[in-house]
Amino acid sequence: MNERSLLRAMRETALTLLQDIEQGLERCNLSGGRAACTRSLLIDGYVFHAEATISGVLINPALPDGFDNTPLDARSDQHRQRWLMRPFIETVCWFGTGGREAEERRVQMLLRQHMPAHAVADLEQHIAECRQR
Repeated sequence: MNERSLLRAMRETALTLLQDIEQGLERCNLSGGRAACTRSLLIDGYVFHAEATISGVLINPALPDGFDNTPLDARSDQHRQRWLMRPFIETVCWFGTGGREAEERRVQMLLRQHMPAHAVADLEQHIAECRQR
């Protein structure tokens, strides 16, 4: 094997390792309750962590850090290959079976999207009022 072939093989190995690390980090982004019902799914040669798929649409997938607020041109080529034009659904349960943990996840999601502090306070007040009712 010549030096060029060896370097190409090393690059492919490194890219695969980085992809595995990125997917592991995505899984770490899931909260405890959600992680328990998440499984690894192979779609189009990529591994995703999600509760399920319906007709190829990921349901409650583990998303990369900064997914909601990272400009497209700041994302890696590998990230764009995996996520660009990939449909997914995130479900939100405010009350009932999800309980307080689901409410906390929703507030945290809004905070990740740079929701202004006064809006978060309004949201928390709204939740408290709904509980009283």
